[in-house]
Amino acid sequence: MIFELAEGYILYFEELESDDNDVWFKFVTELKDNIEKGFYSKKSIQYIPELSRADKYKLKKTFPDIPDVFLDGVTGEEVQMIYIGT
Repeated sequence: MIFELAEGYILYFEELESDDNDVWFKFVTELKDNIEKGFYSKKSIQYIPELSRADKYKLKKTFPDIPDVFLDGVTGEEVQMIYIGT
């Protein structure tokens, strides 16, 4: 969920250059790498990314080795999320 809320999918949809001074780039790159490595434990809270079928298709076609968690999310108990802010 943090990856999606941080707009991490931009790493897949746009060609970005590494920028050592960009805090966002460092954050989402490290987050993506940790998710791919299975660094984070899975809990019982469900989160399904808000990707269209077309987005999933493009990701899978362009990045055939993309982990399923980026496409399908995590199943588990549904919880109500409340977003505060803009």
